[in-house]
Amino acid sequence: MFGPPVNLLREAPQEAKAGVGFKSDYQREDILFYFHSDHLGSTSYLTDTVGNVSQFVWYAPYGESLVDEHTTTYENPFKFNGKELDDITGLYDHGARNRNPITAVWYGIDELFEKYPEISAYAYCHNNPITRIDPTGKADYYDEDGTLICSEFNDDNNKYLVSEFDTEEAIRNGRYIPIPNKSVIERMDETYEKTDQNQLEYGFRVGTQGTVTSIIEGTGTTKALDTNGSPIFTPGEISRELWASLRNAINENNGEDVLYSIHSHPNYNDGRYAVFGLAFPSNNDLAYKRSSEVYTDVVLSYGNIDFKNMEKYKLVAFYSSEGLVCTLNHSLLKTLSKKVFGY
Repeated sequence: MFGPPVNLLREAPQEAKAGVGFKSDYQREDILFYFHSDHLGSTSYLTDTVGNVSQFVWYAPYGESLVDEHTTTYENPFKFNGKELDDITGLYDHGARNRNPITAVWYGIDELFEKYPEISAYAYCHNNPITRIDPTGKADYYDEDGTLICSEFNDDNNKYLVSEFDTEEAIRNGRYIPIPNKSVIERMDETYEKTDQNQLEYGFRVGTQGTVTSIIEGTGTTKALDTNGSPIFTPGEISRELWASLRNAINENNGEDVLYSIHSHPNYNDGRYAVFGLAFPSNNDLAYKRSSEVYTDVVLSYGNIDFKNMEKYKLVAFYSSEGLVCTLNHSLLKTLSKKVFGY
């Protein structure tokens, strides 16, 4: 937008000039400034209310400012990755830990370093800051291909999926989902099997420390007639009392909290017509979600009906109190889990 990047092969940092649009003469400082960031969220340009560039910053790979030019007295503290640079300590504040952009290390050891012997406890973004970011210093985030896009470690050792292009904004606004590990995937398969056999709703819960509860069963399917005399099947749902019993079971495990809940939407076939389980939360699901402290829940469902090959159409829908977050094919989710957790 403002011209080509600085090329240090042709000019020294102290002699580098900003791209097209930068004005070297002093201009009036405005109250409002606009941030223009790159793919890592790093602020490269600041413009005033009329579009004039007031600040230009060019970074080394780990966030050291190689070029920092101004036309106003305003100093923007939010620079590399959009994080605040402390002008006294010279460290970036990532929330859980501070980082030195010159030495390219964290000032503070990773609390889970013993679980990752192949990675330095002080390394930033697995030593790959060109394509990865670290918004808070607390979790690992992956894309749908199982590629690590944000290198952070959290206290509960969970992995998360971000399916949006703007990774940092999605993480900042909570639009990410937990990636099921091997135990959860196996329990999902068992839930699908029970649902297919009995055409009932089944569900279970997962704790923040990895606890996977037993599977609970919903009430029996009810049958009624519509105005034309055709049968209407209504799936029996799992009661709140049963869900509460699973929460209590998780809480009793050293005070562990619920990470998310999983339940199925069954298919029906009375020999004349078929109705497939919907791949999104029902109104009852959302009503219960609004009164729950759990962020993301999961629906095991189908995207089409083929009673000879239902495996092909299995869909896993992740949702929050705001509605559907994303939907993944069941087989894709299993492949993602194997790649991320290495089993």
